[in-house]
Amino acid sequence: MLRLIAVAPQGLEREASRELRSLGGGIGKTQYRNGRIHFEGPPDAIYRCNLHLRSAERILVELGHGPARTADSLRQLIADLPWDLWVPRGKRVRVFTSTRGCRLYHTGAIEDVVLSALSLRGLGGPTAEGREEAEAGEEPAPITVDLRGTRDEWSIALDTSGRELHRRGYRIQGGKAPIRETIAAALLRLAGWSGERDLLDPMCGSGTFLAEAAWIAQQRASGLARSFAFEHLSNFDASRWAELRAKALGIVDEEAGGVVISGSDQSKPAVRAAQSNIKRAGLESRVAVTRSPLEDVATADASSGLVVLNPPYDRRLRSSSSKSDDALETWRRWGQVIRERRSGWDVLVLAPDPARVEAFGGSARRLARFSHGGLRVGAWLIHTL
Repeated sequence: MLRLIAVAPQGLEREASRELRSLGGGIGKTQYRNGRIHFEGPPDAIYRCNLHLRSAERILVELGHGPARTADSLRQLIADLPWDLWVPRGKRVRVFTSTRGCRLYHTGAIEDVVLSALSLRGLGGPTAEGREEAEAGEEPAPITVDLRGTRDEWSIALDTSGRELHRRGYRIQGGKAPIRETIAAALLRLAGWSGERDLLDPMCGSGTFLAEAAWIAQQRASGLARSFAFEHLSNFDASRWAELRAKALGIVDEEAGGVVISGSDQSKPAVRAAQSNIKRAGLESRVAVTRSPLEDVATADASSGLVVLNPPYDRRLRSSSSKSDDALETWRRWGQVIRERRSGWDVLVLAPDPARVEAFGGSARRLARFSHGGLRVGAWLIHTL
């Protein structure tokens, strides 16, 4: 069994852990803290987690851990690990380092220690070259060592994902302060969305909630349209990966169970971005996006469904103070519109404070609190009567 780590948005680790355990297939108990979920699993858990997890940002495999207070002891700790099982010769390697309370704290020097240890095994590439490429924003080295030190205890892991897992491949057009795909997916799951009822996003922005909701309804694996760092590792099992991808493709329901998923926004650029992203996600026949304000939301035929409401707020879009009378009155008006025209529907609301949620009205239950755009944001589920 491998020791694995799923990196998740802080505040949403519990939901990411639930999703992780739902994959089954030998994945064991999870423990999480500060955005990192530790678990064990068989070798193909690397493939399945990267392919299917909607709410995680990265999947790491921990190669070892131990104490080190000097550069020589850290070099020895790293050199003793089974690199040949994972890193092929000739592949460039870069190092990501973070430290807290360690005697070794200069990240550049620590990176040099790691790469020198690998070079003694005939692995890795020039130290400076890898750093310069990362700084220039070019395509990073295919293999990344994740090194974390806490009070002179070090964890050495390999990143099996490459680009962050929220980069699904469909969102190239972004609106103002778009929410990450991983956060959107986690919040939809927390709200009980499984694709069995209709969904409306009347402030859809670049369409992230719409795309994630539709992919959940279609049972489409979130990693089907991208590549991963594990494909460059020495022990990559191409046949097992092809088998897992084929199985994931085979269960996709292109019709999304027939549910109606729609969105709107009063911003013309946002609507264009959402339509472009929805098309790139292969959802143009399943998700409709129109230009209109929330006040023009139509009365629904369905007696139940989910409304997603992620309005602009505070520093994120330089809007008014969260507790100003004007802002709260706007939220009261929105709540009235939704209750009148979507009676019986649940509302997933994102807001920086409970005052707006209270103004919206209805019976609210907070689902999570997380960081978005440099601001702490809460997610509430409101039931309309």
